[in-house]
Amino acid sequence: LHAIESNKKSIKEALYATLRSHKLAPFLVDQSVHFFRGEETLLLRSGFAQVLKAKTIGRSGAGFFYAIPQSVEHLKQKEQRLMEKRD
Repeated sequence: LHAIESNKKSIKEALYATLRSHKLAPFLVDQSVHFFRGEETLLLRSGFAQVLKAKTIGRSGAGFFYAIPQSVEHLKQKEQRLMEKRD
């Protein structure tokens, strides 16, 4: 249980660290974490792939991308394994 909570904290920290990245700043639509299809994502302009490895999971009505940074995706997979182990 402690490992799951610690991993959730790591996910949050990774998302906010990515939001503060100077390289990514020109591609951020805003400084918020967006929930899209039950996932915590960043809302990004096109071209972000030049500076961030991420999985795109959808598009907004305005044409922006909902993306999960690769570092966060790895942590989410770890969380899933921990939850399966717990159950």
